[in-house]
Amino acid sequence: ERSGIGTDEHERARPHVGVHKLRSTDRFLVAATDGLFDNVENEIILELSHKTKTATAEEFLLLLKEQVEVENGGDNLTIVVVGFEH
Repeated sequence: ERSGIGTDEHERARPHVGVHKLRSTDRFLVAATDGLFDNVENEIILELSHKTKTATAEEFLLLLKEQVEVENGGDNLTIVVVGFEH
């Protein structure tokens, strides 16, 4: 019998689980469905975060949503952005 993360018969993707030590340059944590990650490359998300140095987490989330719409996506889209204060 299988058990644990990623073994449910209805689960389509195996989640990424990892540890990242926060640095002073880390601004946001982005958790999203494939509606974001299938349409916007990780590098684009990183570029957007660097270009918007004064954006709040909510503003950054709206930028990500707009980027998905530019890339012709948006179907079944869920995005959570956590902002870090230093």
